[in-house]
Amino acid sequence: MSTRSGAAIAEGGFDVVVRLVRDGRSTQHWQVEMLQGGVVVTTASTVTGPDRETWSHAPGAPPQVPPADQTPVLDTSGRAGWRGRYEFRYERGAPIPGTASAEAPASALSHSWIRDEPARPLDYVSLAAICDTFVVKILQVRGDVPPVATVSLSTYFMADEAALARQGARPVLGVADARVFRHGFNDQSAEIWSDDGVLLAVSHQVVWFKS
Repeated sequence: MSTRSGAAIAEGGFDVVVRLVRDGRSTQHWQVEMLQGGVVVTTASTVTGPDRETWSHAPGAPPQVPPADQTPVLDTSGRAGWRGRYEFRYERGAPIPGTASAEAPASALSHSWIRDEPARPLDYVSLAAICDTFVVKILQVRGDVPPVATVSLSTYFMADEAALARQGARPVLGVADARVFRHGFNDQSAEIWSDDGVLLAVSHQVVWFKS
């Protein structure tokens, strides 16, 4: 599990300081700070544990959607630069400005196939980054983007190395939704599924928006 918080990061060099806070029998707790010019610009706390065979039960299932190669690629030209580092194929809920309004809000649910661009085999680093690719839901729901900021983002890895290896460089399925927009904040939750139906990660975040 990893939890991140912070503000905008400037282009340029940075330092990362990692500190072991607690070392237990089953888990380790780490504190991470990212610094620019000696100033902390973002922080994260990470809890790790060993893979081990236990009783398993997986009642969840991904939505039934067309495969990635039958879903059009979203044109991200002219949008935020980081979006060009990914290929997005939306089956529903594409974040397109002007398709909703505050008076007639749209659903917050989205289904999208996502992969790195250029393609790379999935690992925990790329999986963590993919969990942070979901566009703030206010764009999808209201059709515009006021000033916004992520207050916190928690990501939980549910996959082992074998599941990541099976996925390779193929697109993963992202399912994201929000439940409430109120008092300048909204929640946002997401699931990342392999293309053979294995839950790889879940994430939860709180977003601030200026109304």
